[in-house]
Amino acid sequence: MKVEEQEYKGHTIEIHRDDDPLNPRTEWDNAGTMICFHRRYCLGDKHNMHVEEAKQYVEHPDVIALPLYLYDHSGVSISTRSFNGQIGWITVTREKALHEWGNKNLTKRVREMALACLESEVKTYDQFLRGEVYGFVIIDPDGDELDSCWGFFGDPEEYMVPECKSHIDHSINKEEHFEENIAPILI
Repeated sequence: MKVEEQEYKGHTIEIHRDDDPLNPRTEWDNAGTMICFHRRYCLGDKHNMHVEEAKQYVEHPDVIALPLYLYDHSGVSISTRSFNGQIGWITVTREKALHEWGNKNLTKRVREMALACLESEVKTYDQFLRGEVYGFVIIDPDGDELDSCWGFFGDPEEYMVPECKSHIDHSINKEEHFEENIAPILI
């Protein structure tokens, strides 16, 4: 579904909602593990824990964990900040944190990097749940499709549209360079 259209240097950038995005919890390699419990939704990563087991697990000193909260009102949103009931945790083990951020000890810096990564994974999953995944189609001045790509999470104006404009600039520069080099040959 097209949500926006912009003109740039004679080209049209169409922004579409990605109606079939990859689930970042099942299709991506994540550092964290989301342990969620909800009676109506299957959220996060697959696990075999019961709530009491999960509570004990996240309290272990070798586990870095953040709580997960769900907002469920005409759509679903997930966050590490409380705005409704807690539904679980996102965790990373000490061992995985040390492997990912290369240190022998779980320093304050490694812990901060692990927490930032967990926050980022929750943000991405929230975008997936809210349908904030997009794709673009670039149409050239002749009406032909120049390029397209799907699976961009978050605000398209933040990074996708600037990337499209850069792609158009590169395409125009390449075409101008080609014309400059071919013209002497034709004379």
